[in-house]
Amino acid sequence: MTPTLTILVCGSRDFTDRPTIRAWLARFPAGTTVIHGAARGADTLAGEVAAELGFTVRPYPVDPALDGPWPAAGIRRNARMLAAEPSVSRCLAFTAALMRGSGASRRLTGTGDMCARCIEAGVVVTVVPPGGRAL
Repeated sequence: MTPTLTILVCGSRDFTDRPTIRAWLARFPAGTTVIHGAARGADTLAGEVAAELGFTVRPYPVDPALDGPWPAAGIRRNARMLAAEPSVSRCLAFTAALMRGSGASRRLTGTGDMCARCIEAGVVVTVVPPGGRAL
């Protein structure tokens, strides 16, 4: 039996490029599992697209009982999500925030935190801006 692939998706709340998300997720085989933080934007779109592709989808919304109050709740949810999914092997980060001149650096906090956590855990991270070309 082939082991399933687990992909973590994160990204900007203002990322609305569904075709780019679809193009990237469609690269993965049947049986892939997609986990995400259930925030508006990239997370939610990726969950919808993954379901359309027939993938298993596991959202991890912020839970105040587990993650505490904002503004750090998202960061704590990121830690909880990655700890709960030790088989994550890839992270797709859909954001323009890393592009020079994007003006989005303040919106990088949650996505940047998730990318850093993945890198520290040995997970391959691919940053994808609108339009689809990986950075």
